[in-house]
Amino acid sequence: MIALSEYTLVSPEGNSRIEIDRLFISREDVCAIHADSADGAGLFLRGLATLEAPRRGIYRFSGSPLDFTGHQHLLHIKKRIAYIAPDTELISNRTVRENLLLMRYYNENSLSIDIDEQTMALCRDFGLIHKLDQRPGTLHPQERQTAFAIRELSKPFDLLLMNRPEDIISHERFDTFLAVVESIIERKKAVVFFSLNRHLNSVRVTRTISIREDTVTISPENELEHRARPPRIL
Repeated sequence: MIALSEYTLVSPEGNSRIEIDRLFISREDVCAIHADSADGAGLFLRGLATLEAPRRGIYRFSGSPLDFTGHQHLLHIKKRIAYIAPDTELISNRTVRENLLLMRYYNENSLSIDIDEQTMALCRDFGLIHKLDQRPGTLHPQERQTAFAIRELSKPFDLLLMNRPEDIISHERFDTFLAVVESIIERKKAVVFFSLNRHLNSVRVTRTISIREDTVTISPENELEHRARPPRIL
């Protein structure tokens, strides 16, 4: 589903950089990130989420190379990627309900739609059902981030990216969140995450992504990765 080749990412501040020779993530992969720097893991996940343009390299999604020259070229991809991380925020001058519906407003070209039952169930499960018509500024910061996570989980996504979700979801609701993640894995969606939470790290992981000294590797290799490597000359 995702293929990165000769890929370089540099953080906007310039204090974090990662290099990727070749990396493939397939549908149904569940990848845990092991990194010697939380900044490196965050940069990698932002790159996968198309929130950071590469300094060099090609990002292919379902076989098609992505165009990072303008935000509008990536909108069709962003709805297929759910991104849960502490650096996300709701639009302040919209209600929580409107924030949850923004992508549907755009994709369905209508302002008359309302929250679907699946998203409403997530709002109930995470304690936001009575706060949908409030502005984000009236919510606790963790509630705002949880609302953003609900928006991402309600997308028709193919790939779920998570950066330290334990910093977003409250302790008393984290078991509920784990059940949601397990259901996503059961539905054969690809998942990539960085977390220090032992319960999240106990989910069924099929591959490990290592970020060491700015270099990203993934194991075990899949068949596509193996075919993509040039033959060794002995």
